[in-house]
Amino acid sequence: MGTSLPGATTTMRLPRLKPNDRDTWHHVVIHAVGTPFDRPFLHEEKTMFLAIARKVARLFCIDIAAYSIMSNHVHLVVRTPAQPPSPDEVCRRYADFHRGQKRLDPHSPTCRIWQARCRDLSWFMRYLEHRFAVWYNHTRPVRRRGAVWAGRFHNTIVEGGEALGKCVAYVERNAVQARIVRRAEDYQFSSLSARVRGENSLCGPDAERLLLAAIGEWLGVHDLETLWRRLGEVVAASAPGDGRYWTYGRIVGSEAFVAAVLQHAGWRDRKVPFGPGLFAACRCRTDDS
Repeated sequence: MGTSLPGATTTMRLPRLKPNDRDTWHHVVIHAVGTPFDRPFLHEEKTMFLAIARKVARLFCIDIAAYSIMSNHVHLVVRTPAQPPSPDEVCRRYADFHRGQKRLDPHSPTCRIWQARCRDLSWFMRYLEHRFAVWYNHTRPVRRRGAVWAGRFHNTIVEGGEALGKCVAYVERNAVQARIVRRAEDYQFSSLSARVRGENSLCGPDAERLLLAAIGEWLGVHDLETLWRRLGEVVAASAPGDGRYWTYGRIVGSEAFVAAVLQHAGWRDRKVPFGPGLFAACRCRTDDS
């Protein structure tokens, strides 16, 4: 997981790409501190991460469409909305998250601040990472202090359709690539396994409908039952591929999509083909201009 893209630079902190003028799909990856051989997350830690993620997701208007909780890193496929929630929805989410012990006035400046935060990927990840880290540090046999996560999370902008479908397949197949299981559906801490077993997943009904709208045409399906069957086939048939681009690329999609997002952001990243019809924008600039 530590391999960077060809021509990438690690000497400068690059700005995060978070388009707020359109509904946007992201592949998010966060790594635990330590070496690539450390495995800090066992069954209890993975179970608690899912529980905390469910709670945090109720506060934010960010939909989780796929996930895989590994032993030292986490993959999420999420959608951030273009439109902020209404003041009433923000207040409802805020009060629910705090179990009624804290509330917002829908006409207050704080509510307006939370309208922006509720659709902000960075704030979502900030809450998720912090709450898990607090629980993790306080539940060790010898209470620990310090960071649990290794630096900032990484997000890759993913185009709907083929790119998104293959990204979900990459995430749900992660445990197979890691040689933990032979079949992706047998890995308990993934969205695919939750669907197969009919368990309460991070992926709620809204996320499922959004995923259907985003990749249904590519798969030639119009209902969720058929979507899951076809997506399972894609996962099973997926070749390992080059995970660097899904994990460390900044944008993945068609050449036109990648070019349009880069132009809108004013960036000059290099476009690299890595599959039939798919391109990735690489981190190959040496400054933040």
